[in-house]
Amino acid sequence: STLTDNPYFRWHAEESGRTIGSDVLSLAAYNPELKARSPLKLPQARAFPAVGLASFHTALGDKQRDVSFLLRSSPYGGVSHGHADQNAFVIEAFGRGLAIATGYYPWYGSPHHHQWTRSSQAVNCVLVDGQGQVPRKWEAKGQLRAFQSTDGYDYAQGDATAAYMGLMEQFRRHVVHVRPGVFVMFDDLRAAKPATFQWLLHAYQEIQINEANRSLRITNSPAAMNVHLLLPEEVSFSQTDKYDPEPESTAGNWKNTWHLSVSTVNAAPAARFLSVFLPFRDGAEDQLPEVEKITGEGAVGVRLAWPDGAVDVIGFRTDQNLKTVHCGGFSSVGSVFA
Repeated sequence: STLTDNPYFRWHAEESGRTIGSDVLSLAAYNPELKARSPLKLPQARAFPAVGLASFHTALGDKQRDVSFLLRSSPYGGVSHGHADQNAFVIEAFGRGLAIATGYYPWYGSPHHHQWTRSSQAVNCVLVDGQGQVPRKWEAKGQLRAFQSTDGYDYAQGDATAAYMGLMEQFRRHVVHVRPGVFVMFDDLRAAKPATFQWLLHAYQEIQINEANRSLRITNSPAAMNVHLLLPEEVSFSQTDKYDPEPESTAGNWKNTWHLSVSTVNAAPAARFLSVFLPFRDGAEDQLPEVEKITGEGAVGVRLAWPDGAVDVIGFRTDQNLKTVHCGGFSSVGSVFA
């Protein structure tokens, strides 16, 4: 924080428990006149396309109130500290991880670190016929193609096509943040040949699956999250708390996490996943909106009906040839509208 003269960095250091003299650099360079400043007044949504990160928050700087969504799609590929996680995301609420990245670092290049932690299987991403992105390749890149932030909505689009290095012909992940703290995701996938697609979700605790309602629940008190899977029409669910391979026994007292795969049933050249993530605090589930899938002409979307009577409509274009698409009583010339 001293080297950059950044009061927000000083705030982060103090919140993280860093103290003067905890390392040689901070002892030598510490500036006592630099005062910490909370990031609460900073923009709550930002994109950093040069490194491939989009960030949505509801109360950045107050972890007891904040709900956050982070999407990575990086032009630096999977080399060095980068993993095979283009278009992967994480969700946290009230200081607790809900949709998480998994895996451990027993030592550099250990079988678990190399084959699991660095892989697409370990994160909230997509597999094709069980295969993920090509690891440890500069060319296995992602890209943030779009970002927009308004008073009511934030939007980001990640493109991870190149990361599969020929396995995918398209992986566009569109995310709309319906403020405050609801996330609608549309994954538009096309493989190089007919395939099944696996949509991955990871959590600290076992994920509750309601196959009849196409819904999931993740808990990590005081936070919880309901997830609605609206597309595809037919999927199969599988879940495990095992790693492949397991963390090395000499590394430490690692805890198992849970890994859910939602797979299309029949091989096809393309698939679309439409999902809604609803984080909430324990005891506040009655404040969540009702979720309804809506279809129209050249678009598909979601209607959110809130307890106070407010309604949000979020639509995603499915027909690239139509000039104007229609969904939920609205018309748009865009690829995404809310």
